[in-house]
Amino acid sequence: MNVFNKVTLSTLKKNKTRTIVTIIGIILSAAMITAITTFISSFQNYMVDVAIYNNGNWHGVLYDAEDGSMETLKKESLVTTAYEAQILGYALMEEIEIDSKPYIYVLGIDDAFTENMPIHLTSGRLPENSKEIIVPTDLRSTGRLDLKLGDSLKLSLGDRILGDISLNQSNGVQFDEKGKKLEELVVREERAYTVVGTYETPSYEDFISPGYKALTIKDNNSEGYLRDVYFKASESTEVRGFLKELSSKETLSFDKYSTNYELLKYSGASLNENYYTVLYGLSAILIGLIIFGSVSLIYNAFAISVSERTKQFGLLSSIGATKKQLRSSVLFEGFVLSIIGIPLGILSGILGIGVTLVLIGNKFSSMMSDAPVAINLHVSLLSVVAAVILGVITVFISAYIPSRRATRITAIEAIRQSSDIKIKKKKLKTNPLVYKIFGLEGILAEKHYKRNKKRYRATVFSLFISVVLFISASSLVSYLSYGADQSIEVREYDISYSKSYTDGAERDLDKLKEKLSSVEGVTKSGYVYFSGASSIVDETNASLEFKEMRFKDMHSTDMELYIHTTVYGVEDSVFIEYLEENNLDKELYMNPEKPLAIASDRVRVYDDTKEKFVTFNVFNEKQGVVQYRGSDIEKYDSTPESERESLTAEDLDVYYPLEYGYLTDELPYGTSKDRGFNLTLVYAESVIGNALPWNQILNGDIYFSAEDHTAVFEKLSDALWDLGEPTNRLTNYAAWEDSDRNVILIINVFSYGFIVLISLIAVANVFNTITTGINLRRREFAMLKSVGMTEKGFKRMMSFESILYGVKGLIYGIPVAVLVTYGIYLSMNSGLEMSFYMPLMPVIISVFSVFAVVFSSTIYSMRKIKKDNPIDALRNENL
Repeated sequence: MNVFNKVTLSTLKKNKTRTIVTIIGIILSAAMITAITTFISSFQNYMVDVAIYNNGNWHGVLYDAEDGSMETLKKESLVTTAYEAQILGYALMEEIEIDSKPYIYVLGIDDAFTENMPIHLTSGRLPENSKEIIVPTDLRSTGRLDLKLGDSLKLSLGDRILGDISLNQSNGVQFDEKGKKLEELVVREERAYTVVGTYETPSYEDFISPGYKALTIKDNNSEGYLRDVYFKASESTEVRGFLKELSSKETLSFDKYSTNYELLKYSGASLNENYYTVLYGLSAILIGLIIFGSVSLIYNAFAISVSERTKQFGLLSSIGATKKQLRSSVLFEGFVLSIIGIPLGILSGILGIGVTLVLIGNKFSSMMSDAPVAINLHVSLLSVVAAVILGVITVFISAYIPSRRATRITAIEAIRQSSDIKIKKKKLKTNPLVYKIFGLEGILAEKHYKRNKKRYRATVFSLFISVVLFISASSLVSYLSYGADQSIEVREYDISYSKSYTDGAERDLDKLKEKLSSVEGVTKSGYVYFSGASSIVDETNASLEFKEMRFKDMHSTDMELYIHTTVYGVEDSVFIEYLEENNLDKELYMNPEKPLAIASDRVRVYDDTKEKFVTFNVFNEKQGVVQYRGSDIEKYDSTPESERESLTAEDLDVYYPLEYGYLTDELPYGTSKDRGFNLTLVYAESVIGNALPWNQILNGDIYFSAEDHTAVFEKLSDALWDLGEPTNRLTNYAAWEDSDRNVILIINVFSYGFIVLISLIAVANVFNTITTGINLRRREFAMLKSVGMTEKGFKRMMSFESILYGVKGLIYGIPVAVLVTYGIYLSMNSGLEMSFYMPLMPVIISVFSVFAVVFSSTIYSMRKIKKDNPIDALRNENL
């Protein structure tokens, strides 16, 4: 080790406080960068696992492909693996009570399919031969076909045919207007199976799929059967283009293709550009804030170090040291600090995220998905390398710039230390008001920062950075919380049960509610009837945003403005209570002849031109009328059966004028507050039939509140089964809200952890700058003490300096923080419509914190030099 490096190490040891603070800054910087990149890597890995659990480990699928397609597909260079399911056919089950899903759809599978597809057993085991079968759980819950393990199942398998067209799982059951089934099942063979297990219904299965998917082992001789062929690709971003190309090839024959959207999205191949815009935009801002704060801290530390060593450099230069050697000395200092700080920072970041995921991993997993997949620490080599590179670059730049400035000073100037003080006489003029408030000590303080502007600017810059970092980080948290809040729908009840009615059926929600309310644990219950269809809004009552969304050509006044509308009929007791709470006239809203409705017109819709969700009101006026489009059932029934096929939807359209008298975002209890592209009108149950005929209202919901929603949900499910009602329409909304609350918890944990670390960087920066600056003035303070300045005088002088630093830091910092906050707003606004706002609490906290940190740093430093002997301090050379 050469003499310069020995001197550098000696300097670091003698200035322990500055050295420790600088190392802490490097550790915090590397730790935060590593934590962010490691969390992103862990999150992406988790979402990939969830996508595979829910949908399977595949990128693309060819439906109804001919025999031999899998072997042909494997020859493609992009394809890494492929497997298939043999389509054995449909079996019509008379026992199934749902007309829209009357079939069992049997697939033959093998080990490759089992390993890669989401087959999650709920009972029993997987089939081991082509005589055994497993069935989905919804065959019982919705189809009410309760098959037990060991039951024999005889199926007549065949193809669904509509004319000359063969139908598949993407084609729902075909009915005519009267509900008569148009398709037929052409049976090909009879098969007998033994039920050996049940499994969770696949989440990727289409809602309109007409068959419950049952799985058996495929036949060895499978010629003549179509199959679904799944594959994975070496490049996920090329899958969609590859599938389009396959559809034009003659070597493969298949009905259609699809992609595993979720897996592709989390593998980096999302079709939604805004998904990546928001993700990368916020990540860039987050990492930018960290690097910005870290650079300022580390740069200031080296700038102060070089300032301290200026005289040392002058002495070394006078005995022959070259500029290169002096620069190398500073860079060696950076190297020493880096090899200590960066590894510790990386380990701290990984450890911190690891502990965080252990503490909140379960809540995070339940928030993101129902899949029993845990989020685990996933350290990416790229994230570690990125943290190392960013840390080294930050330290190198922070050390190199001050070293170049120091080596430009001549040896004489460095020894005399006169280069920092270059000021004209006129610029030393002071404000008379300073003298009146702070006396002579204030004048001395003002003259000090005027003649030592570099050190003064370094302190102000540190405070400026601290203000910007804290307010910007807090604003980022505020906007993230706002975004999460917008995506959460809070309901006033815990559980709901939905029921549909055909025209003429008895509306029995009140009776069903009474039976279900007796279930142990139910604390409150109610019900609503509702109907959904399109309505026409009068152009004079339509808002500009609504018209722009519906029609691109604003000059087309003959176009009708349609919007989906939900009409509710709530229990009279609930409706009356709502009227009383809002001081509304019962005579108007419960008028049997012409009742008024409560309306909510706040809608949220995806705008293709802006490529984001936008929110706006539909109406211009607080009272008005909409034309609700229903179906003329009487006309259809009175039309001769031979003529009904010629009736069009327009022939059966009938419009009901629905008048609203009160416009609000707060609706009566039990109604949905979904903010999709939907208009909501609410009536009392006793009068809704006077506004909209009951034959147009075919749906109803019963809602329940419960102390233990999980236990009550299970009991309600059993009660519905005993009553002969399908259980699949029972929904536990409270479980969803628990997940939503976990969203807020996760955001708070990460956000406040981020703010704490950012604040530590900011405080370390300010503390380092102020304490070192005061240490460099020991000789000045000794001189003032020797000419009679009292301790009270020192306090007044330093108080003025502290106030000056704080005010200047806030004057520069707050406007820049507002600009950074606006950048955060623009990034969030690219994916979610919102208005710009400036969180005031972080600004208030930063104002008080700045002065607290400045004064505490000053007091700490002054206490250290309070006992200095003036003669010893005057002789001191800062080393």
